[in-house]
Amino acid sequence: MKNFLTLNEGGSDNFGDQMISSSLGAILEGNCHNVDKYDFTRCYKLNRKIERVDTNKASKKSVIIKILGKNKALSRVKWIVKNTLTIVNVCKKKYDIAFIGGGQLILSNPIFPVAFFFWVFFLYINKTKIYVIGVGSGESFSVFEIFLYKVSLKKCNKVLLRDLKSIKNVRNKFNIRAQFIPDIAYSYSNFPVFAGRGRSKIGRSLVIGIVDYRIYKRYCNEMTLSSLTELEYFLLWKERVLKISDKFQQLNILASSKEDVKASTSLYNLLIDSDLNIEIKLLGYCDDLEIYVNILSSADSVMSARMHTLIMAQTMGCEVIPWIISKKIESYKEEYLHLNIENIRSKVTLEMCKIINSL
Repeated sequence: MKNFLTLNEGGSDNFGDQMISSSLGAILEGNCHNVDKYDFTRCYKLNRKIERVDTNKASKKSVIIKILGKNKALSRVKWIVKNTLTIVNVCKKKYDIAFIGGGQLILSNPIFPVAFFFWVFFLYINKTKIYVIGVGSGESFSVFEIFLYKVSLKKCNKVLLRDLKSIKNVRNKFNIRAQFIPDIAYSYSNFPVFAGRGRSKIGRSLVIGIVDYRIYKRYCNEMTLSSLTELEYFLLWKERVLKISDKFQQLNILASSKEDVKASTSLYNLLIDSDLNIEIKLLGYCDDLEIYVNILSSADSVMSARMHTLIMAQTMGCEVIPWIISKKIESYKEEYLHLNIENIRSKVTLEMCKIINSL
């Protein structure tokens, strides 16, 4: 029996991150190994079940994060002071392998580059093997961020990324030759046994997953898109929904993170004002991964700009309608949408077994 450490954003309120954490843990635990799951940036141990977060506290915390986020240096120092001791203590434990991933952890933001460096540094000095698994990479980085990632990735035993664009980015930016592994979320198996059975009984249904306007702005330059105002952004979503609305008898607007709730409400109000002769429901954020999966499982089609919402829908046999808001959604459409689900899952399992059996 081996001892493993997993590091990802499984403690966030984003269902995609929770799905990744659950999937990776299930693969390792399914092979009868001991697994400690820690959040990559929050640096606390994850329970099997994600605890509910108080909305008011989360809202206050997000305001603080936004203020600090405007000053990268300040937010990085605060993070280092708060989390270094925890990282040191976790890394002192005897793990056979530490798995970093999946998710887009190679990204230019105030925390990810620093978190990556600190975890890798203390794991490395404690002689733990480090595997980067199913991670995606962003496009642009500062000189300091390039330094942090380059030093960190060179200390890893193996780097396996989830798409060809990420492999190319990591080679060009950090001079690291990475290999391919499908997105870990494809191995998620905790679907309801009745997945899909409710489809078309009350008419075709579409789940809509709009993302927050700030996310659109974050990726706007990356996609060389003309910058829309917030209202223009919501009106564009409305226009695209209206174009396909005649295929459906029910529209369900569902947020995959608390960050998307405001945008979901704005789109709902615009669609209600359109006098569509179909049922429109604002489902908001349901606060529980299993409930979220249950809602998706009964949909005929899913339109989303969240990659792991699309993956979840794809694995349950829904028609998938990607909203290309970023390079990672573009990569998903080009590299995954046409593939057989079972083949993807088999590839993930095979690569993970190779790593485990190499010990």
